[in-house]
Formats: sequence, C-alpha cells, structure tokens
Amino acid sequence: EAPPQSVGYVPLSDIKMDEPELSEADRLRAAEKFMVVGDGSAECQGCGFTYDPRAGDPDYPVAPGTAFAELPEDWRCPICGAGQEKFKDKGKVVAGVAENQGDGF
Repeated sequence: EAPPQSVGYVPLSDIKMDEPELSEADRLRAAEKFMVVGDGSAECQGCGFTYDPRAGDPDYPVAPGTAFAELPEDWRCPICGAGQEKFKDKGKVVAGVAENQGDGF
C-alpha cells in the first residue's frame, strides 16, 4: 500500500472563485432593502397602551415630540410598568429598492 501523499497548503486569499453572473431578478433582490416608516409611536404588548410622541409623557416627564426610540432607558409603561422591550414599534415596514424608497412619501 502506498503512503498517503501530502497535500500542499494554499492560502484562502489565493483561491479565486468564478462569480456567477446575476440575473436581473437576483440583482434587484440584492438591492431590496426594508425600512420602517412611522411617527415614533409604539404599543405596549402587555396592556395595549400606545406611546404617542406628539403627546410625550407629562408624568415622567417626556417632552412632546420625543420619539419612542429616544426615550430615557428607565422610562416604563405608565399603565402596567412594562419595560421598553415589551413595546412594539407601530411603524410599517416598507420593502423596495433602496434608491426608490423615498419616492412618493
């Protein structure tokens, strides 16, 4: 039986792969991005309270015009006391080619 032959080492950087040419559908799919369009409001999944940035939270106090994402870390739901991780953004997800997402909004 013959001894096994040694295999030489080739750095990964020296290995070149032929990139398959993308179809038009694949090219568009790769350019597709998702963005969230919303007004900065969020709904508590515990009790249904909706944080409205137009009103803020006068009891905390949070000034009107403060988006949910900009609330202080220790802000909690004023109804049930849930943390911010229990809130769901009320914005809607828009899919499309990134360069066209601003059109018509």
